[in-house]
Amino acid sequence: MNSYDIIRNILVTEKSALLKEANQYAFKVDPKANKFQIAAAITEIYGVKVASVNIINCLGKKKRVGRSPIV
Repeated sequence: MNSYDIIRNILVTEKSALLKEANQYAFKVDPKANKFQIAAAITEIYGVKVASVNIINCLGKKKRVGRSPIV
């Protein structure tokens, strides 16, 4: 897997802006990638040493119209 395939984009939210003050950054990554692949991709793309990687998997909200859910 290519490094640019693993790291999709950087997240720009209010919470990630607060994390930047603590030298922590948030990225949207490929769900199949593990922590070692993510750390190697960040090092290759940005040329920095990665101290640690935290991963969170969030599912989107379930949406519906009336009584029936949208798949």
